[in-house]
Formats: sequence, C-alpha cells, structure tokens
Amino acid sequence: MKFLKYFMVFILGLILGVGTIVGGGYLIATQVRMGFITEKIDPQGNIFGESIKDISALDTVKALTSKDATVATYMDYFPAIEKGLNDLKNGELGKFVAIDIDEMKEYKISEISANIGNCAYVTASLQSLKDQFHFEIPDLPIINTLESKVKITNDSFEIKNKYYKQEEQLPHIYYFDEGINDYVTAYIGQTLKDEAVGKDLYFSGIIKDMPVTDGITALSKNMSFNTLTFGEIEEKFGVNIFPADPDAIINKVIDRDWKINELSDRMADTDFIELFFADANLHTMETQFNFELPDLPVINEAMNRVKITDDEFNIVHETYYGERKEQICYHDEMTDTDIMAYDEYGNLIPDAEGKDLYFMGTVAEMYLTDGLRALFNTMDLDNLTFGEIEEKFGMHIFPDDP
Repeated sequence: MKFLKYFMVFILGLILGVGTIVGGGYLIATQVRMGFITEKIDPQGNIFGESIKDISALDTVKALTSKDATVATYMDYFPAIEKGLNDLKNGELGKFVAIDIDEMKEYKISEISANIGNCAYVTASLQSLKDQFHFEIPDLPIINTLESKVKITNDSFEIKNKYYKQEEQLPHIYYFDEGINDYVTAYIGQTLKDEAVGKDLYFSGIIKDMPVTDGITALSKNMSFNTLTFGEIEEKFGVNIFPADPDAIINKVIDRDWKINELSDRMADTDFIELFFADANLHTMETQFNFELPDLPVINEAMNRVKITDDEFNIVHETYYGERKEQICYHDEMTDTDIMAYDEYGNLIPDAEGKDLYFMGTVAEMYLTDGLRALFNTMDLDNLTFGEIEEKFGMHIFPDDP
C-alpha cells in the first residue's frame, strides 16, 4: 500500500520542518521525544497515536522503514490511517468491497500488495448492483438460474478473493480430477483436501450472485461461440431453437451437439434426402411428389449391384440399408462370386468384415442416389447392345418372326 509510505514521507516532512524551526535537527532527531513535536503539529491528536509520543524522531523513522514494519505499526503510530479505512469500509465503497482491517494489520508493508485480496475484496454481485443502481439484469438462465464455474486461484494456486474463504462458500469450491474427468468438491468442512492441494480451484454458483468481476468472467466464458453448441444456446440463453415435434425440419437438419462454428461444415456433410425421407427411394419420390415412374424393366425388374460402403468399409446410408440386410453381399475374390454378407440373425459374417459391401436389387429398391447412379450406368448408350435395350427398356425391337 504505497499511500502509507507517501503518508509517512508527508509526516516526516512536517517533523523536519518543525525541527528546523526549533533548531538543532540532529539533537531533535535523537533526543527529543515525538510528543513534543506532535503537539506543535497535531495538538488535537487527529494524526498521531499515543505510542509514538514517547520515542524519538530517529527511532520513529527506523521503526517505519524497517523491513519488519507491519501495517499495524503504521496504524498504531498514525490512527488517521485506520480511521480513513473505516470511513471507506462503512461508506459507499463498503457496499461493493469488503475491507478487513484486522487482516490487513497482520501483514508487513512489503507483503500487503501481494495479499490485498485477503484484505480488500469485491463482494458486490450483479444482483446487489441491480438493487443499488436500479437497472435490469437480462432474464437469461445462464445469469439467473444455471450454475457456472469460475477459477478463483492465482498462479500459486491460492484463492485470490477472501469472499470464497468464508465458511458458507467452501462447499461450492471444486477442483478438477483428471482421473475421473470431472469436478470434485475441494473441501471437507473447512479443510482443503490433500488431492486438491497445488491445483486450480473453481467456485460453482449462479452468476448473478457471484462477486461481479468473477461473474463477468464466468459469463464471458459461457458466451464463447467457439465452444457453444446449439443445445447449450437453448439451455443457457432461453432461446427456443428445437420444437417439441421431432419431425420438425430444424430437428432433422441441426443436431443439439453441433457447435455453432461447425455449422457450415456439418451442413455440407448432411444428406438432406435421408433426413427428410425415411424410406428414400424412387417409389418414395413417386408418392411424395405425385408422379408416376415409367414402367420399365430396368427400374422395376432388372437386378443391379451397387457399392454401398465408403473407403473405410462403413455403410454410407446405414439407416436405409440396415432394414435390407438380406439383399447385401460382398464379393469373394477366390470364387469370383457374390456372397450374402449377413447371417439369418442380421449379423455381419466374419468373412465380410473389412470388405466392400454391395446391395443387390432393382433400381427402385435402392437408396435414391444409389438407384439413380445405377440407372445412369445402365443407360450408358455407348455400350448398350440392342438386346439390352429391348430387355431393359421393354422395347420390342426384334419381331418374333426370325
């Protein structure tokens, strides 16, 4: 607390000024009691304490400049300091900051800056500021009802704000246990657990009731759009994103666990056909959009084989083909034949694991995009024979008469 040193310099300046007036500065500094000088400067006793009156000016300087000098020493010699702090404590500042003068007295002058959080600490919350200054707090769950965690320790793992050292706050302090990947209460009664020593500590509470500086920190952390999911926006900010109807479009297009900053990438990977049509094939489209498929053998009768796995051998449209396992096969290289990939219980057989899988069926039975791909391959006019045209498209090219 630099103001104490400035105060001391001011006082010593007064002492030396009086000393010059009286004469014999060194004699005064070593022989004359401070009481003689303070009566000239402070006859009402508003600045100097009783304990300073019986020592010399030189002894006073030595006591105040000693590395062991405490705040209590300064307050004892100069009661005006304690009076000024009490005025702050009991005045307007005291509504927002708690000042523990008894705690302050225990520290050496050289220690006070590092321990100021134990002596003067913010207690004002958003709620108390609202009541004091009559403003409105946004009606958001993240501020008013949901619990949030905020780090309360410094780089030395010491609690910065004495507010959190109060007995009633200790049950709400946690440390992060990496073994179970979760937060665990840090105190048993008023004793810090051995497991929590040397670790960051976190206070869990409602933001509007936290000391305002920590409340703002917690709020800022909760508003990080790099980590927020759509589900968290709905929960924390009371925004109704997802309707109760599971068939609503938004529920099909966006997942609650998606992060906001991932939306564009997620949407690019979304198969909207599969989202909107549970049974997405040509027959579905026919019914949905009220048109008639051409009655062609290539669509409704001819058997085709289409690959349905990706580069990692996972079925791309698993929901669709999962209900048609009896038509899925793999190709056996040794026998050069297609073999059914699933057993009678719907389990993938061992020989089919780690291999490309194929759906065997008509174009109309395939997943829509797969069916269209198979249809286009079939309609490769550069390679079609007249016999295939007759067979696949039901066209009668060749008369019966040989």
